[in-house]
Amino acid sequence: MKYQNPIIKGFHPDPSVCFANGQFYMVNSTFEYFPGLPIYTSKDLLNWESLPAVVQQHAQVDLHKAKNSEGLFAATIRENKGTFYVVTTNISTFQTLLFTTKNPMHGWSQAIEIKIKGIDPSLFFEGERTYLQFTGYIEQQKKAIQQVELNIMTGEIIEGPKLLSHGSGGRDVEGPHIYKKEGSYYLLAAEGGTREGHMITIFKSNEVWGPYVSCANNPILSNRDYPNEPLQSIGHGDLVQDNSKAWWLVCLGTRPYKHTTNMGRETLLYPVEWNGEWPVIHNGIASQYVDLADYPQHQALMINPQVVENFTSLVTEEGEINSEALFLRDDLSLRAVIDHNGVLLKGDQSYLEQQLPSLIGLRQTSKTSVFEVTIDLTEEKTNGGITVYIDSKHHSDLLVQKNDGEIFLTRRTRLKEIIIQEKLQLIKGNEVVLSIGCSVEGYNFSIGKERKHLYKIDASFLSNEFSFGKNTGVICGIFAEGEGRLSCLSFTRQD
Repeated sequence: MKYQNPIIKGFHPDPSVCFANGQFYMVNSTFEYFPGLPIYTSKDLLNWESLPAVVQQHAQVDLHKAKNSEGLFAATIRENKGTFYVVTTNISTFQTLLFTTKNPMHGWSQAIEIKIKGIDPSLFFEGERTYLQFTGYIEQQKKAIQQVELNIMTGEIIEGPKLLSHGSGGRDVEGPHIYKKEGSYYLLAAEGGTREGHMITIFKSNEVWGPYVSCANNPILSNRDYPNEPLQSIGHGDLVQDNSKAWWLVCLGTRPYKHTTNMGRETLLYPVEWNGEWPVIHNGIASQYVDLADYPQHQALMINPQVVENFTSLVTEEGEINSEALFLRDDLSLRAVIDHNGVLLKGDQSYLEQQLPSLIGLRQTSKTSVFEVTIDLTEEKTNGGITVYIDSKHHSDLLVQKNDGEIFLTRRTRLKEIIIQEKLQLIKGNEVVLSIGCSVEGYNFSIGKERKHLYKIDASFLSNEFSFGKNTGVICGIFAEGEGRLSCLSFTRQD
């Protein structure tokens, strides 16, 4: 049995996973995007089904002031005694927030705030006690792993914070999780910064409060010394056991091209075995392809082939916006009107550079994705189009604008403070098909079913490295702006 990483493609960083009721449940960071903190479920860790996201209402979390790459950071999901918990940090307000549910299919609670000074919170349950680990800031803004004991019902801190670890020597120790195995406590962490130097490290103690001793083989997973591996920036992991008690690790990684990354950090999966008192993750190298021939206990879980499905409709059969769709900082229920299989998107005086644009996006999930949109040109107030967007200061747009009965296509690209705008051509008819073809070299905008080339923008200009957008990845989407509208008849993605 072989499978391919990433297991969840496109901007899905900071994975956390738990196993309950015969199912795996996973959460990922979303930062300034909405709905916040997607939840996925799976029986085999390869094929994942989307469940309602944790944050679906503005009343749960206010993201309106979140800047680019701010918002909801590194969440952890855990289940204990029939209740599911997700804990996260809203970095734009520096609040640690706890959400609960009895059933992830039915949505999540309002948030309880936990008064700690840090990021990357995690939960560990033991008997009637609950412990919360996090990355705290100590002298001169250095980071260290700290812990408190928590009243899980109220969020009140009972004891702590106390320092658990400075890490193994790498910078930016983050992403802590605690597990108990055979009477010992294990602290998993990420170090090295979430770039090429990223790594996963582990520590051990006889007591939950420490002291924690570093594994002699740290880091236990990293590609920092393997520049030719297609996956890089490996870190921020979480361990889980399946129903046969086999151990697995999910973590984040990137698929760069010539040291630039467009899709952001994605979710990877590796088998874990224990060599005496310490875990061994795969062979210590995060490979793109994983062969489970030497892991019979792990292979027993994966009875179905890994399936990759294209995105075929923005509107579901139930007449709702597809759960894969992303908005910025709030939902668009008052701006997006569903009409049959399409969506009428209202500008509401918004623009892509603003905090709450009328934008519906899909993650780029493949280096060779093709996004195709059909736009209804009979809408009298047409003013919008399609975009490749990594943040509010780095995007390239193909505008469709109706003025005095004439409809023009306009190219517009914003790179930091530089704005390039060029009127391309007059178009006629009742509808138009516009496409964005993604490649490692660039984004190609085209028109018509035959995909006649219009213009291309170099992919490096919309990368994490050029935009300094360290947390998110490229989305391709539709938008309306100003007082205009965009009537989208169809929106697909082919990987």
